[in-house]
Amino acid sequence: MRDITDAHIHLVPGVDDGARDIEEAIEEIKVEVACGVNRIIVTPHSSAFDYKQLCR
Repeated sequence: MRDITDAHIHLVPGVDDGARDIEEAIEEIKVEVACGVNRIIVTPHSSAFDYKQLCR
């Protein structure tokens, strides 16, 4: 088994330019697994956190 991590993918539906819905996100995960990816780090573009405030 190959050890592959996708460290940047947009899968969270409705958050950014990633999956349009949960079904699309699941299909993308299936493609990743078929290509040998065994770890996925989801990285949405989100303004949900105020990082400047968190780091004070």
